[in-house]
Amino acid sequence: VGSSTGAMHVLECEGFRVVYLQAMDGNHSKPISDIASTHDTDMAELTYPPEELFAVADEGGVVSVWKAKGLAPCGRLEVPGECFTSVRLRAALALAATLAGKIFIFDIESQAVKCEIAAHARAVCALALHPSQPWLVSASEDTFVNIW
Repeated sequence: VGSSTGAMHVLECEGFRVVYLQAMDGNHSKPISDIASTHDTDMAELTYPPEELFAVADEGGVVSVWKAKGLAPCGRLEVPGECFTSVRLRAALALAATLAGKIFIFDIESQAVKCEIAAHARAVCALALHPSQPWLVSASEDTFVNIW
């Protein structure tokens, strides 16, 4: 769970109970805007690396990528001056949308921006990945939904 202070809180489900495990401070200094995991995809052949990952985006232009097992960081991507609104993971890529209507595609391993798309005229509200096709959908305050 992300907070308005940038802290992340780890919870674990044990049957019908939710147990608080730990706080993960110091990785984000701005409010957390979205969290996504490789668990969201049904495309097992595209889930690389094979371990479960999750990505955390914040309003300060930072996306951090983590290994779910052991909560170890495995990537940090920064775009100064941007405010991320949504993040998704697919294969070795992190896709992040911004308040300025852009979509960034990052390579997790090299921590490099592979592509920057001027996708919308206003803020991108959400990103979604098709479960079995290599399609990205973006929805924006400009009233458009784009399929990439």
